[in-house]
Amino acid sequence: MLGFAIAGIVLSAVLAAVIAIARMRGGGSRRRGSGQGKVAVLADHRKRKASERRNSEGAPSRPQKCSYCRKPAKRITMYAEPSGTVVGVCPSCEPLARERDLMPL
Repeated sequence: MLGFAIAGIVLSAVLAAVIAIARMRGGGSRRRGSGQGKVAVLADHRKRKASERRNSEGAPSRPQKCSYCRKPAKRITMYAEPSGTVVGVCPSCEPLARERDLMPL
């Protein structure tokens, strides 16, 4: 009976030593502070998006192209075709869109 008690104590001491060594080495599934994982920090993402919004002031980074003439235009009006697709029309092609009875969005 005394042999089992001593074996249990020795086994728990060895187990505690193995856990302590593993934590000192930084191994295991709970790594902290490395910062090189695949986890994105949302606060950094929000800051970056806010600064992009402030810099662009709502304007796209490059002008969009008209769906009919394919020329880049500063202002595009969106229309819905009868089939349900959305087209962007420049001011010079708006009479064509009105002719086709497209619904402005």
